Amino acid sequence: MFDCNFHMPVRMISGKDCVVKNSAEFAKLGKRCLIITGHSSAKKCGALDDCIDALTAHDIAYRVFDGVEQNPTFTNCTDAGRASAEFRADFIVGIGGGSPLDVAKAAAVLAVNDVEPITLYDANWPNPALPFVLIGTTAGTGSEVTPFAVITNETTGRKKSFCHKGQTYATIAFCDSKYTGSLPYDFTVSTALDALSHALEGYYGSRFNTISDALALTAVKTIFHALKAVKPDEPISEDIRRELYYGSLYAGITLNHCTTCFCHQFGYYFTENYGTPHGFACAATLPEFTLRGKQFLPEKAAVMESFVGVSIEELCDSIENWNIYKFPSLPEAEIDAMLPRFKDAKHLKESPGGFTLEDTKELFMKKFSR
Repeated sequence: MFDCNFHMPVRMISGKDCVVKNSAEFAKLGKRCLIITGHSSAKKCGALDDCIDALTAHDIAYRVFDGVEQNPTFTNCTDAGRASAEFRADFIVGIGGGSPLDVAKAAAVLAVNDVEPITLYDANWPNPALPFVLIGTTAGTGSEVTPFAVITNETTGRKKSFCHKGQTYATIAFCDSKYTGSLPYDFTVSTALDALSHALEGYYGSRFNTISDALALTAVKTIFHALKAVKPDEPISEDIRRELYYGSLYAGITLNHCTTCFCHQFGYYFTENYGTPHGFACAATLPEFTLRGKQFLPEKAAVMESFVGVSIEELCDSIENWNIYKFPSLPEAEIDAMLPRFKDAKHLKESPGGFTLEDTKELFMKKFSR
């Protein structure tokens, strides 16, 4: 319980206008930069303009690749890597939510390595990745502070993560909650539920230690109480945006050490097959996971209840109420066909009490079957 091994080499720079105020940090990475973003979000929230201002202040040439897709594929990442190579970029800046930040990590590798997907997923490329900076614009994925990138494998159609503990951490993560200010209610709630999933899966999964527990507890408390103040038809205050964003960072650092359990694995199925937003998809089984945590780790559950100030049951009820996505009803035949993908999945085994294929079918039949 008192094991405190931890690895978190990202340099975090936070606060309002931190990108422009710390523009000199970009100059340390080179004179040519590829900026990787989605189609419009980085422009709307002001993060792209701030980044360009910071680069031009130090005469850094830049080019913008704004072709990141939702749920990006290996091909999408290859296109970004090629754009970086053609521009002869010294470093990359990723701006956005999980998808642009994940593509930035992959592009940093693919800009200097012509490899197949298996090589990327196995983290076995020959040349060291380019340095990269990440600027988050959502309060959910925590990708700014982890080495993980989730990329859709076009051969299988499935989402799969890759990481390299030496090369896919950002050199710098700029963390300014003002960039989340324009996010609509549904997106705000979905990303917050993703962050809650990171924190709860880390807290009850088998890889926790005292450091990750402290971060997970702080994340759950921060996000839970901030989400309670978020209403569908009311503006979200700057203070609440800040709480949600920092909560997502605490959860992301938890994820960095603990990874995830069955909630994310099951969530990928809904995203791949039904287009379910990632946060809602991961939270689909989060109440059941959290109650299972209380069943198998009652002492940890008691600590969480005391720290957060609510019972586990109330926390789970709130997650159910916040998850406004209407999930499909699945026929038993579809559930049976889905099960082999989870055979020997370590993320199920690392869930509290372990989690078998029989447990998986029982859960899906109870919650999602016709």
